[in-house]
Amino acid sequence: MYLALILAILATLSICLFARPLAIKLKVMDFPDGGRKRHKTPTPLIGGLAITVPMFGVGIFISTDSSIAGIFIALAVAVAGAFLIGFADDRHDLSPTIRLFLTFVLCLGVLSNDPNLILGILHFSFESSLSMGRWAWPFTLLAVIGFIYAFNMTDGMDGLAIGQALIWSILLLIFGDNDLRWFLIILSGVLAVTLCFNMAKRLFLGDSGAYALSIILCVMLIRSHGNVAELRSDMIFVWLLIPVLDCLRLIVTRIARGTSPLSPDNGHLHHHLSSLLPNVFVVPAILVFIACGGVLTIIMPEQTIIWLVISIAIYFTVIVVAERKRHAESG
Repeated sequence: MYLALILAILATLSICLFARPLAIKLKVMDFPDGGRKRHKTPTPLIGGLAITVPMFGVGIFISTDSSIAGIFIALAVAVAGAFLIGFADDRHDLSPTIRLFLTFVLCLGVLSNDPNLILGILHFSFESSLSMGRWAWPFTLLAVIGFIYAFNMTDGMDGLAIGQALIWSILLLIFGDNDLRWFLIILSGVLAVTLCFNMAKRLFLGDSGAYALSIILCVMLIRSHGNVAELRSDMIFVWLLIPVLDCLRLIVTRIARGTSPLSPDNGHLHHHLSSLLPNVFVVPAILVFIACGGVLTIIMPEQTIIWLVISIAIYFTVIVVAERKRHAESG
């Protein structure tokens, strides 16, 4: 496995080092437009390739000697499929309807592969459980598709999406699901390398990377939730609070404005924080917030509901303060 780790990191490093010629060859350069795309120079949308290639290989490799080979095979196929959907969007700017349909088909195929990937029972830290019954399938499908879009929405500032994924991978490692241990270790190494190049503005994650990463995280979280007794549903929600809550808020506000829930805008949390903090502090602030919430649920799991309430309160406080500042400046 150490050799697999080294090879995966070398593959990621090689792709990152040659990001520009690869992006030109694959026609996935992201050009600034003076609007939402405010980066200074054309940037390769190659982060997805740097993550997908090694993790696809690792999934296949681990499946050859694992008691849960089906999970890793499904994961490898899912990563490849999600990458292709995102890659097509990076190149051809697919319509939201087509992206949603393709994502639905992919998730349906992945979840149909293994009953262990269906959230049949939700376990909570306050010693209570909720059986989903006949709603288990649609709930899981909705949760996975929703998280894919929520995670994709966070990919608006350098380091934010990859940094979140790295934090969640480390949190899952702490819980010690031995079946996933090496996959998560290698994933963390691959993410750390890609994050360095992303923060150096050498490449962007792209939709290909956001889709592939979100599929990986969904499978890892669902599998760990069902296999690790200490990992509770409300703990996971605290970990994922920022992207999920931000997505739900944006859907509501966009519908209220009469626009599509999938239409892009500048109403994300990182946009609001940018009006309150210098840009250099925005991503670190969000990542520290996510990491602190995760650590608190681990060291004091019985207080998870308290961390959840506090986190939601802090989130909406930031939104309200930022909105008031915007109105005051525009007025």
